[in-house]
Amino acid sequence: MKIILNGKETNNDTFKNLEELVASSAAKIEGIVVELNGKIIRKNQWKEQPLKEGDKIELIQFVGGG
Repeated sequence: MKIILNGKETNNDTFKNLEELVASSAAKIEGIVVELNGKIIRKNQWKEQPLKEGDKIELIQFVGGG
């Protein structure tokens, strides 16, 4: 199945839900916000959110600095 991850078309035959995708894509899950098809998905819903053909997913990580 094809999804759009951070603006790039990607084949996804591995991950069944957002939680699996985020765990493999992000070094640290803390500070990550997930947007799925224009809607923010809360962390406690990642496991229950299946991935579908054509989903548009943005992983946004907050970085502190000084």
